Amino acid sequence: MLKTTAGDETLERKLAVMFPEDDPGVEPTGVLLIVQERSEEEVTDWGFIIGKETRDYAQAATAVGKVVAMGELCFHDIETGKPWAGGAWCRVGDYILMPKLCDTKWRPTRNGVESKAIYRTVKDKQVIGVIRDLRIIPELELRMA
Repeated sequence: MLKTTAGDETLERKLAVMFPEDDPGVEPTGVLLIVQERSEEEVTDWGFIIGKETRDYAQAATAVGKVVAMGELCFHDIETGKPWAGGAWCRVGDYILMPKLCDTKWRPTRNGVESKAIYRTVKDKQVIGVIRDLRIIPELELRMA
C-alpha cells in the first residue's frame, strides 16, 4: 500500500517534476520494463538554479524510476509462458528501485524538442524493490548517491 498524504501538495509537485508526464514512444517486448528515470529539478524551492553538470551527475546516479510499460513476458517463465509463482514484483505506475546501470537509455525528441523525461529498459529480474512510501523519494537519491 502506498503511503502518501492526500493533501500533500509539496510531494505531489515534487513527483510531477521528478516524473513529468510524457510518452516514451516505445512498447517493450519480452521481459523488459520501460522505466522513467527520476528527472532533476532545474531550480530549487528557494529559487537557486541547479547547473546542468550537477543535474547530469544526479541523473547518472539515479536508482529510482516509475514503471510506465511492461513487456508481455514480464514476471513469466520464458519457456512456458506461465506467471511466476510469486506473482509480478511490480505494476505499471509503481515507483521502483533499480540498478544504476541498465540496458538501454533514451530521451524522446519530438519536432526538435527534447523531452524532460528519460527512459530506460530494465529486465523483470532487475527490479530491486517497490517503493511503498512515496514520501521517501525526494530524500532517497541523496542517501544512495
